[in-house]
Amino acid sequence: MTDFILEPTYEIIPVQLEYGAEEFFWETPFETLTEIITWWENKEDLDIYKNDVMDILGEGVIRPITTDLEYDLFYKLCSHSVNLMIDDNYSSYLIYQGKRYHHKGIKYYPFMNFIFSNDIDLSGF
Repeated sequence: MTDFILEPTYEIIPVQLEYGAEEFFWETPFETLTEIITWWENKEDLDIYKNDVMDILGEGVIRPITTDLEYDLFYKLCSHSVNLMIDDNYSSYLIYQGKRYHHKGIKYYPFMNFIFSNDIDLSGF
């Protein structure tokens, strides 16, 4: 198998729905990390159970993963670049270099506020 040499990309982002139940590449309209994080942090509603995924993502193109090579690339990108986990307004996040970024409309379970703090270092996970 060929090893991938990856540079961080902000135009193609790996996306997981429902904690990996569905995975795909998203060709974004963004060119910089700042644009992506700002877009994410300003999102009001990321609940895939109430909204179509393209309504959540807005612009861009969804590319399904169809080959083993694409799956390898998907997980390499997850490790080295920005990736999204979209589920509902309680558990959706953008992750970059071990740090979770939350959206504007995030809701917290009353007993779990401390878990979703941006001060937690997730780089060891």
